[in-house]
Amino acid sequence: MWDRFLPNTPTFDPILAGMAGLLLLNFLWVLVLSFRFRALGRRYRTLFRTMAETDLEGFLRDYLETAREAHDRSVRAAELAETLAEAQKNGYRRSGVVRYNAFNDTSGHISFSLALMDEYQNGFVLTGMQGRGGCSIYAKALREGASDIPLTDEEREAIRQALSPAPITEPTKGSRSR
Repeated sequence: MWDRFLPNTPTFDPILAGMAGLLLLNFLWVLVLSFRFRALGRRYRTLFRTMAETDLEGFLRDYLETAREAHDRSVRAAELAETLAEAQKNGYRRSGVVRYNAFNDTSGHISFSLALMDEYQNGFVLTGMQGRGGCSIYAKALREGASDIPLTDEEREAIRQALSPAPITEPTKGSRSR
């Protein structure tokens, strides 16, 4: 009975199926956009909540000023680090020590020669010679790793140690490494 009100159409229409597919894709796209818009709205509200009662232009101006100050501080810190690195080259960074028996009547290696030098190999050698009769301490200046005063074998060894790179040692069992 209802057949007379329906037009005579085939059971499958490709145009109608294509339009239904496009309608479904359009609906999915609207869903994706609504979720993105909701997330953007949350970010927007969070931004303005942190701003309190200031306007966006004032907020951005303050933010840029803070960024400029941070940049200026980092530039000053880099300059200071460079100045300190240069000044550190003049500090005594290299050292070498040799302990030995200076005289035949002593034992225990209580005499020493200590070399301290900066990055430019300037510094001094300090030698302490202990014997039964007393202790004598001598200092000899170093310029570019050499001295105007003749050096003993132990002093030369202390200088050699100071100029050589430090050996890498593994911590032993029971020792604490900091």
